[in-house]
Amino acid sequence: MVGSNVYALTTNTAYPTKVGFAGYALNMFNVDGSGETLLSALTTQAKLFFKSYANYDSTTGIYSLLINLNASASHPDINPIQSKSGGNVTINFVYDSNNNTDPIIQFL
Repeated sequence: MVGSNVYALTTNTAYPTKVGFAGYALNMFNVDGSGETLLSALTTQAKLFFKSYANYDSTTGIYSLLINLNASASHPDINPIQSKSGGNVTINFVYDSNNNTDPIIQFL
């Protein structure tokens, strides 16, 4: 189920891949008969998520969601370390609503 729609396989076919989900997502269809695949529905939900929660630049039409992570080691049972250890990790998720030619997911 994605949103309020239910998706199911129309055949009992195995899709053996290293990550089997992709084969199933491409071959699961909305039970309402619209022909929409599960993968298409997940893509639409991702776009709606960005439009709801990401920062929008009206000049470029780009949505971005920046996530910063760091590690802090502190627990009184382990040791009295209270400072940050390691570096920072920054992940920037970007959705360009004007780009309809590139794949929806890219790692740069």
